Amino acid sequence: MNDYLNGEAAEYFDEISTALRVIQEYKSGERIYDRNQAEQDCIMLSATHAMISEMVGYLQGMSSRAESNRKVVKSQYALQLKQERDIIAQEGTAVRVTEAEIDHASRTLAKEFYASARDMETVSRMITSAWYAIGDFVRILNSVCQRAHKENQL
Repeated sequence: MNDYLNGEAAEYFDEISTALRVIQEYKSGERIYDRNQAEQDCIMLSATHAMISEMVGYLQGMSSRAESNRKVVKSQYALQLKQERDIIAQEGTAVRVTEAEIDHASRTLAKEFYASARDMETVSRMITSAWYAIGDFVRILNSVCQRAHKENQL
């Protein structure tokens, strides 16, 4: 995952940053509406939106995978703890470990996987949100361009 984010995805992050910077310039008034510029921006933002859709899908899939891995590892630890408890009990030693304690222990043992899944979810949500924002802005900018074109025809 880190190889992807630090390698191939770097181009996507640059594209997202560029798109968000254009949107910010419209918001701040730094980029004043000019029909030709707006049409160019609309095309560029649309292309960026389409391009990063691959990354969005990849990150959502990796987020789901990280969550699945977290669940499997936690379950493996819980099973291992139960087996160890049962072995000790079979040897005649009284063991008082509740299911809740096993659950807490397995979560603690799997904490790296919890952190990884949480980090992956965060990255996925950030990129997905940016993707939606870019798409929404493209629709708005396109509407403005179409309206201006119609007004110029009158």
